[in-house]
Amino acid sequence: MGERSVRRICEPANAVVVCLFTSQTHHLLEHLHLPDWAYRQIPCEGDPMRLGFRAQEFMAKQLGVFDWYCFMEDDLVIEDALFFQKLRWWQQLVGPEFLLQPNRFELGLIEPKPHKLYVDAPMGRAQRFWADEHRPVIEGSVMGVKLRFERAINPHSGCYFLSATQMEMLSNSAGFGEPDERFVGPLESAASLAIMKRFRVYKSVAPHMHFFEIRHFAARFIHQLSIQLPPP
Repeated sequence: MGERSVRRICEPANAVVVCLFTSQTHHLLEHLHLPDWAYRQIPCEGDPMRLGFRAQEFMAKQLGVFDWYCFMEDDLVIEDALFFQKLRWWQQLVGPEFLLQPNRFELGLIEPKPHKLYVDAPMGRAQRFWADEHRPVIEGSVMGVKLRFERAINPHSGCYFLSATQMEMLSNSAGFGEPDERFVGPLESAASLAIMKRFRVYKSVAPHMHFFEIRHFAARFIHQLSIQLPPP
């Protein structure tokens, strides 16, 4: 028998443009050891605590360029290969007025730390920014598993992921682009206040919080909890 021929097909991957917003020269980009083409630096003037608002302004200027617009604080890691497929499923289920936020979690591998901790506890102060309390619960099924999503009492995840339609909706909303810092502080407000004022925000709830999640790599919450726990 002759050698079996193998046909290899190369398909282009989705283009991802990573923009890192830095405060003037105060950054550690030279220690990343990444090629120049791997990211785009956006140097900003002013208070570094308000870099998130500069990112909002930049994203709004990119309307019509991308399929997804993603805002992430620098200590978050997406570990779910189906992350964006789940977002597409969600929007097909309910439409762009409803925004799905990931549950942030931390991992602790040193005893007596718990192995995994979801860090964003309910926060009553968020509800005063809601436009309405319409549809508090949404349910859906994925591969035979029934999932429950609830209006997020604490919508903060340090990130958000918007389709092109949602980005246009957000940029056209009243007050967008104005540095409103009424939700906890400037960092939390930049990541969460604009989206909670424009969209109905949901998160998956127990026992399926893991359905849509993002890792908080800093692990400071789980460290604080481990200090409070009694020794084993």
